[in-house]
Amino acid sequence: MKVSEDYFLNRYMSSSESTNSSQPSVDTTEGDVGKNPIKDQGVKVVLLDTPEQLVEHAKKILQDAKKSEWKDVPIDKKLEAFQDKYKEFGRTFPIVLRHIIQSQKLYPEILQRYILLCKHHPTHSVSEFQERQADYLVMIYRKEHPRCSQREISMVKRKHVEDLKREEEYMKKVMDEVKKERDEKAKQYEKDKRNELMGLISRCVYDIPKDLELEPLIDIPIKTPDVPITSNNQDDDDDHIVMLPSKKER
Repeated sequence: MKVSEDYFLNRYMSSSESTNSSQPSVDTTEGDVGKNPIKDQGVKVVLLDTPEQLVEHAKKILQDAKKSEWKDVPIDKKLEAFQDKYKEFGRTFPIVLRHIIQSQKLYPEILQRYILLCKHHPTHSVSEFQERQADYLVMIYRKEHPRCSQREISMVKRKHVEDLKREEEYMKKVMDEVKKERDEKAKQYEKDKRNELMGLISRCVYDIPKDLELEPLIDIPIKTPDVPITSNNQDDDDDHIVMLPSKKER
């Protein structure tokens, strides 16, 4: 089944945020789907913090996914819409939401066991998170193939983990390419704006009308008059008076 890059981008962002989640605590949205189910959002927010409540909410997601409005919607677009509509549930349990949409199936007892597993054994890295997601698919495989051997189970889990890792590597590559493209566009935009500014400055300098052009000023030295500096302070003047002896009149 071919899935678009937009789906992988949304799934990558959701799963990367989920690796820090230690226990299920979900804000969910519920609502009927309108004429355009891809754009419609839920209208009610409910805090779900018990396995039983989460299972019931997963059942509602399955009912929503089976509605006739989604019949002709491509699977990747449908998954995108449900990831947006049930954001917190999808971030906490991305593999559960994905399996519901793709398979149109849900095993409540399997989901409850998986929720308890996530609650009591939280993940602390991307690799551990991938292993945990594979555990859910293995649980479903055991349910659907009760006579499978332990060797077969190990092979199934290894395959799911490898698939998840390939998706993660692909997503990292896509994100790096997106970042590189954005950086190049930003540099080109800055260069174009700089050139535009320089062109504007050039036009302002060389497009001045001739009647507004001024002759360059001649640098004429300024001469200061040889006027003795006097003080306005009478006391200062007295300090500089020199008394000469007067002649006696005969």
